[in-house]
This record gives sequence, structure tokens and C-alpha cells, in this order.
Amino acid sequence: MDATVLAVTSKGTVRGFRRGSTAVFLGIPFAQAPVGPLRFGAPAPVVPWDGERDATAYGPTAQRGDAGITLIPEPSVPGDATLNVNVFTPADRDPDATLPVLVWIHGGGYTSGSPASRWYDGDAFARDGVVTVVISYRIGFDGFGLIDGAPSNRGLRDQIAALRWVQDEIGAFGGDPARVTVAGQSAGGGSVLALMASPAASGLFHGAMAISPAIGAVPADAARRFAARVAELAGVSADRDGFAAVPEERLVELQKTAGKPPRGRVIASLTALLDDGLPLGPVIDGDLLPRHPLDVLAEETGVPLVIGSTDDEFTMLTARYRGLLRFVPVSLALAVLGLGRSRRRAYLARTRRRGAAAVLGG
Repeated sequence: MDATVLAVTSKGTVRGFRRGSTAVFLGIPFAQAPVGPLRFGAPAPVVPWDGERDATAYGPTAQRGDAGITLIPEPSVPGDATLNVNVFTPADRDPDATLPVLVWIHGGGYTSGSPASRWYDGDAFARDGVVTVVISYRIGFDGFGLIDGAPSNRGLRDQIAALRWVQDEIGAFGGDPARVTVAGQSAGGGSVLALMASPAASGLFHGAMAISPAIGAVPADAARRFAARVAELAGVSADRDGFAAVPEERLVELQKTAGKPPRGRVIASLTALLDDGLPLGPVIDGDLLPRHPLDVLAEETGVPLVIGSTDDEFTMLTARYRGLLRFVPVSLALAVLGLGRSRRRAYLARTRRRGAAAVLGG
């Protein structure tokens, strides 16, 4: 670790470290630990501290254990104070600098992922004069389960609280709160679209990038059914008091069981996933997320959006069927997945690949 660096926020001083040309601050809390009475609650403001707060190690993550989903190194860090940010800024910036800011939201299907990945470090951006903030948020049922007696979309509320932290504090790190771009991949990209559709996030960012966005727009009725199923498996009432009696680790296992497709219905479950989205994610609650993000984005939002996709994302799901899929016409594969004729033709006109293996990851 190189020399110590300090930043003075409105809540207190944080002590980070210099790594090459980057000043690094890790695990800065933007809200109180969501445990005890604060579990299933909206993010609560941080209590100010005296002296220098250590910011030289990644803070606790909402992800517990090994997610085992992607090849991205996304470690889990134990602890309760999971609502924190990591900041990367040029170490030799002008003291009066007002640099553009990139806020990164990790992916993981709204049930996994970690802001403590070195893949998400902002050294390259800091080198080019951009301040990077990597945020955490509650995931899984704790973050997105629709619970009677608890605020909805707690994970999305965490993201909004982190963006408010950026507005209030990024000047201490050389950033310009008037030039904030929010970006994310997969569930992070879906979160970006949900934030663009949420009135509560209006004015907190000025540009957006959604990379392979996993559309988080769970209908309220579907979210209630999923919560009822989890409660049934747990043997508790489907309300805040009932779920509060279920340990976090147990709830993670139950949400996996509740989300498994019935035996022998893999294709049907896949098409349902494409049509209806993930069972856990931002809920269209009529409040924080009043409407489907795609409906909002079809109108003028006033925020520039860059949207794209990664190549071969999640192709490991069908890799075992690669040999068989090579003999399936691509048009048939697309039809099985529910694409209409005009959409199939449009897809085929824009790709040079052939065979279902190309479509389904072979």
C-alpha cells in the first residue's frame, strides 16, 4: 500500500491510500447497516463520526458465500455494514478539480454480485481524469422481495441513496455532482433503466449506460406470489414480522428453491423468463417505480442513454447442448423462444451466424 490520502466528507474524514496515480477509498458507508430493526427498511442516514475513518479495505458485501454464477471475480466480504461505496480518483488532481463522475452498479441477476471486485476498480478512469464510484445495494429477497409492512424496492432505494451520497459528497474527491453518469451491466444495467424510470432518482445523474440490461420490472402481483411462496417454504407469515424471523442465509436458500423451474419444464421456464423477466428485481409498485422502465424510456426522459450488450453472456447455460443445437435451424430456435416471424426475420437479417448453437450459446 502506498501513501495515505484523506478526504473530508460531511459525515467525517475518510483515510484511503494511493495506488500508483490513483487515490483509493474503500468501504465508505452511505447508509446504516440494514440489520436488526433496519432490516427490510429504507436505507437510514449514516451517523457522523469523529476522527479519521479507515477506508483502506473493501466493506462488507450483500452477497454471502460463493455465488457460483459468472467468471467475474466477485468476492463476498462478511459483515453487516453492506451499504457502502468505493471511490477511485486521480491522486494528483487539482485541489479545485470538478471532474466527471462514473457511478458503477454491479450485476448478478439481482441476487448476487459484489462491488469488491478488482474488475470494477476505477484506476483506468482515474488515469483519464474521471472519478469512479462503485456502489453496493441489497440483493435477493432482502433487497427486492415484496413484503407487507415493508417499503418496496429496497435495493433500488439503496441505489438512490448512494446517488444522493454522490451528490452530497463527491466534491470532496474532486468530482462534479453536475456531471454524473450512472452505468451498470446485467442487473446493474437493468437497475440503470429502473433508475431512469423512477421519479425519486430524477436529477441525481445526467447520463446513463446500460450494458446487457437484465430488465428489472416485476409486476406487483407476480412479486406477491413469489413472496407468498417463500413464506410458505419458510413456514412464516408473508409480512415483515414473519420474514424478520428468517435468518438471512436461510432466506437466500429459500429464494433459490422458490425460483427453480418445475422438473421437465426448462424450455417453458426459459421462455417465461424472456417474457416476464426475473422473479426478483425492481417491482412495478406504483410508487418508487410507477411504470415499466421500457414504457418510460419510450418517451423523452431528458437523460442521454447508451445501451448495448456483451458478447456471449450466459452462454454457459446451453454449452452442454452445443453439439445438438448445431443441427437445429436458427429460425426454429427463435420460434421456440417465442419470437414472432417479423422479429425472427429482423434478427436473422442482422446476424451472420447460423444454427441454434449460435443463438443459444453453442
